[in-house]
Amino acid sequence: GVTASMEDFSTMDLKRAKTPAEQNQLRGLQGIETHKPASSGTSTDVPHFLLPSDKKDKQAPAAGPESRVGDTISVRASGVMTYKDSAGTEHPIRFAKVKVYDADLIGEELMGEGNTLADGSYSIACSGGDIGSGPDIIVRVYCAIMNDAVASVGDAINTVYYMQSAENTDFAGSALTVSLTTGTPVPGSTTDDDNARRFSVLDAMLQFAAEACFLRNYNLMPKIPVIMPRSTAFYSNESPESIGILRADCLDWDVIGHEYGHYLAIRGASTDIDNSPGGFHDGNSTIPSRGKEKGVLLAWSEGWATFYEIMAQIKPTQNLFE
Repeated sequence: GVTASMEDFSTMDLKRAKTPAEQNQLRGLQGIETHKPASSGTSTDVPHFLLPSDKKDKQAPAAGPESRVGDTISVRASGVMTYKDSAGTEHPIRFAKVKVYDADLIGEELMGEGNTLADGSYSIACSGGDIGSGPDIIVRVYCAIMNDAVASVGDAINTVYYMQSAENTDFAGSALTVSLTTGTPVPGSTTDDDNARRFSVLDAMLQFAAEACFLRNYNLMPKIPVIMPRSTAFYSNESPESIGILRADCLDWDVIGHEYGHYLAIRGASTDIDNSPGGFHDGNSTIPSRGKEKGVLLAWSEGWATFYEIMAQIKPTQNLFE
C-alpha cells in the first residue's frame, strides 16, 4: 500500500530544496503588510537583562552600516511587527532582530539593523542604494531575540526563520513605514501560516525566560535554539543543547513552557535538582517500565516542568517588560 505523508508542506519543501541558498529562501516567508505606523510615544527601553554585558549601563543607538556603492540615500525604516493567535488577536513580536536590506542584482546589501520593542515597534536608520536608482528595500524580522539572547527558532540548530516585507523598489524617500503581521493560525491545520506558529514559539520562549530570569536573581539563562518542526517535543542537554517542538504544538504554550522548565532545572538551578533518566515516557511508563528509582526521578522531572510552565503563565512573579 501507499502511506500518505503527514508532514506539513513547509517541511516537505525544505527537504526538496537542493542547495543551502534554496533552503534559506524557504525559511523566510512574506508577511501581511498592515501599514501600521510606529507610535510616536513608543518607549525606547530594552529590559536590562536583554542588553549585552558591555551595554548594561547605557544602550547606544545602532549606527547604519556604510554602503558598498557610491550612490546612497539615508532612510529611516519604522513600523510594528505582530503575530496572530488562533482567535485572530494580534500580539507584538517583542525584542526580535530586524534587518533592512537592499536587494541588489549582485546580492543583498545590509542597510541597517536593530530590534523591536515591547510593543513590536522598531525604528532603524539605514543607508544604501543602487547605482543610478534608489535601493530596493526589504525589511525582515527574525525569529530570534536581540543580542543573541533567550532563543532562536529554526528548522535546525544553526538556522533562523524570518518574516519579510515585499520589495520596495527604487525607494527614493527619507522615511519608510513597513508593518507586518501573520495570518491567523488554525488549530489542527498543516497548511496554515507558518509565520504565526514560528513567532508564537519565540514569544513563549521570551516569556518563560523572563520568569526564569527573575527566579534566578535577574540572571538570564543562556540562549537555546528551538528546532521546529520536530516529530516529538523534547529538551536535549547534549551539546549543543536544544529544544524541539512539533508544528502542532507551536500554539500550545503549555508544551513550550514544559520543555523550557526542563532546561531551567538542568542548567539554571543553583543545586542539582533534576536527575531524570530521560527518554520516551507517558503517563503509564515511569515505574512499571523503569523501576521505582528511575521512575520516581522521571516523574519528579516531568512534574517540575509542568509546574513551572503553569506557574509562569497563571501567576508570573512580575512583568519584566514594563
